[in-house]
Amino acid sequence: MRRSYIIAAGILIAAVAWIGSGLMADGAPPPADSPAAEAAHEAKALTPVRVAESVAQERVDSLIASGRTVADRTLTVRAETSGQVASVEKRKGDIVAAGDVILTIAMDDRKARLQRAEAKVEQSRIEYDAARDLQARNFASRVKLAEARATLEESRADLAEIELDIARTTIRAPFGGVLAGRPVEVGDVLSPGAEVASIVDLDPLVIRADIAERRVGEIEPGAVGHASIFNGPELDGKVTFVAPVADPATRTFTVELEVPNPDMRLREGQTAEIRLPLRHVAAHRLSPALLTLDDAGVVGVKTVDDQDVVHFHPVDMMAATPEAVWLTGLPERVRIITVGQEFVGAGDKVQPVLAPAPTAPQGALAPGAALGQAVLPDQTGAAQ
Repeated sequence: MRRSYIIAAGILIAAVAWIGSGLMADGAPPPADSPAAEAAHEAKALTPVRVAESVAQERVDSLIASGRTVADRTLTVRAETSGQVASVEKRKGDIVAAGDVILTIAMDDRKARLQRAEAKVEQSRIEYDAARDLQARNFASRVKLAEARATLEESRADLAEIELDIARTTIRAPFGGVLAGRPVEVGDVLSPGAEVASIVDLDPLVIRADIAERRVGEIEPGAVGHASIFNGPELDGKVTFVAPVADPATRTFTVELEVPNPDMRLREGQTAEIRLPLRHVAAHRLSPALLTLDDAGVVGVKTVDDQDVVHFHPVDMMAATPEAVWLTGLPERVRIITVGQEFVGAGDKVQPVLAPAPTAPQGALAPGAALGQAVLPDQTGAAQ
């Protein structure tokens, strides 16, 4: 009995030794520092990410700013003579042209004073002519002639004064615009300096915006710009003013863009947005979902180079729409990580998988699609 146990144990030991010798000979793992082990470890550690080719496109870099509309000119019209308002010709809100009559002041005794002044001028002219004739025949002194001339000039001055006063009884618009106010009515008595009306010139209309100091140096007077009026039309205009001095409170500079408003339907105080083209730049049109942050909070995009190494590129957003963003700061041609960017960091080596060609029609976007060269897979999924 004991002999059978010994034989069975010997057979078991021999079988284990035989199996172990085969494993050691054929399936032993290579040393940890061998090239094969490093390659196997690296292949096992690579994270698969999906990438898409993106090529930069030329785009005009534009400065976009919010502003407000203001009148080109505003003037308070005041009376230059005294008297009672005799008639009003324009109502508040009317469009007036330069020279249009707004109201008239009663003549009162001005016609009588005009006739008296005209008669005095005629009398003085006759007296002067007589004195000159007598002085030429040595029957009058030169002093008498000078006195007659002075009297004539004084009479002419009195006539000019009353003529000017009469002209001031008709109050006219100094320039075209909209009558924004007319605080007087027929029967009101005016004195010199009294407010009669206010006129705003809305053609051209000025759009005023405040520009940050880092961008104001790129704007020159005369530059052509574009304006979008809230609940109104889109218009082209020209930069007419760039403030030489910053606002002390905001450290911004005022820029004015003039746009046509011939029918004066646009008003002062409306909200507007201006866009000023500055320069041509190469930019990538991408989905906003591809933007990410580095450890310092810098906005950028993750890419993969030819050696399949991840890079983080800080970017600047030059334009944005609900569907896309235009980014600068990337190489002209680059492979963008479209899926899996949240699982890799700069310097990591990855296993890139090229995304399929775009299938969305031109101008349309698939959900999460990159707006460069390829349609993006699901942005919320893990790396494929």
